[in-house]
Amino acid sequence: MSCTAATAMVRIVPVRDRAAGVADVMLLVDRPAYSDMNELERDALIDHELTHLEPIMDDETRSVVFDVAGRPRVRIRKHDRQYGWFDEVASRWGPNSVEARQARKLVDEAGQLYLDLGANAIKEAG
Repeated sequence: MSCTAATAMVRIVPVRDRAAGVADVMLLVDRPAYSDMNELERDALIDHELTHLEPIMDDETRSVVFDVAGRPRVRIRKHDRQYGWFDEVASRWGPNSVEARQARKLVDEAGQLYLDLGANAIKEAG
């Protein structure tokens, strides 16, 4: 399976639409890509998109903030990590490339969290 930015996305619905009764957020999924996934990959994709959502909390009371329509306000949480790499640059420059330095930092900070995709992975695709 190939993962792309277009596989799925979550977006916050504008308050004018929420006031009219539309859902607070919308999850958009590329049906052909989703159909090609196994059940665990589908669950992971949905979990990924839902993790982008976080409620807006009042700094003083630590309670959820509501919009003018009385609906809870949410914001999009950015990815913990995001990279733009070129394999050919990493190949030409090795450890001197931004790509290799970022990859090394990723391994140093997260260990095998993202890279151990073999027999020791927490969940293996079925």
